[in-house]
Amino acid sequence: MQLTIIIESYKKISKEGIAVDGFHFSDDIAYKNAMLISPKTYKELLFPCHNRLCDFFKSQGLPVMYHTDCKLNEALPLLIETGITAIHPLEAKAGNDVRR
Repeated sequence: MQLTIIIESYKKISKEGIAVDGFHFSDDIAYKNAMLISPKTYKELLFPCHNRLCDFFKSQGLPVMYHTDCKLNEALPLLIETGITAIHPLEAKAGNDVRR
């Protein structure tokens, strides 16, 4: 239901001529050491929702930014697979290396 509300809200503001530069959403899925849920659980529960949002906004020519405070070792490949195009933040104190 919430996905439908987000998508329909964007369609309404777009019809009114309101332009946006991209879509941003957040959902902390991890903490400083690892994901809060297993990658398998992410794929089963959250991936379909994240993927639907990414597919829709990409079809509108918009990048998708995702906020999650965490160590991204396990999460990043999954987030890339959903279609997310940017991460905020890339926390150095959680062990993330922007060069990697």
